[in-house]
Amino acid sequence: MTALGLALGLGLVACAGAAAPATPRASSAAASSSPLPATPVIPMCTGQAAPPPTDTPRSGPMRLELAPAFLDRMPACSAAAATLPAARVDASAGVVNDKGECAWPGGVTCHFHVGVEFVPSGVPRPALGELHCIFPNAAEPKSPTVYGAHFSCPASADRTPHVGAACGAGLLPQLAAAATTCDARCCDDGTLTTTPSAREQAGTLDVRPDFRMCAAPIQIDCGALANLVGRPANAPVYDSPQ
Repeated sequence: MTALGLALGLGLVACAGAAAPATPRASSAAASSSPLPATPVIPMCTGQAAPPPTDTPRSGPMRLELAPAFLDRMPACSAAAATLPAARVDASAGVVNDKGECAWPGGVTCHFHVGVEFVPSGVPRPALGELHCIFPNAAEPKSPTVYGAHFSCPASADRTPHVGAACGAGLLPQLAAAATTCDARCCDDGTLTTTPSAREQAGTLDVRPDFRMCAAPIQIDCGALANLVGRPANAPVYDSPQ
């Protein structure tokens, strides 16, 4: 994807939560054009390339790639699960940290990918990006909640983090509003969307996020992403990260 044609987006993957073990979870496919599975497997995030075994643990180190997932194969979120915690939706600007993401005093961070990660199955790669907003979970530090969706904005070729610069003013309220109408898809106890080798190197194999992902693109103020640095997008169905 070229810099001028690049779209930025919000993205969160989703699968069924631990509280709803009967919620269907689709097994993933080697090719995006493969048919949907006839029966559910287990209520966890679906990987893009190979379905994990049915005894996949819901916590602890995970070398399989359980996320990102196919949006059309993830169960719909309940209204409660899709709702961002109101007390932590800060409308003011955050500050760019050394990772090039936007951070707020309460611990919430947002970053974007320069391509899509969570995608519908059987379609070409959309010319969009994804933004992930991560809400730490004090009760379960290894299981943060990630909210997001695809969106389209002009791309910047600037790859230098503007550490300390203002960022993200109004972004969290926009995402919170969109999540109430965007057909959010849910997934608990997944993995970070980086590759297993990258997670192993970073020591984050045991980080198991809960994703709430909008199934359709949303509209946001592109200025909210100013000063942030886009990350590569890992969608294994489209081969290597872009």
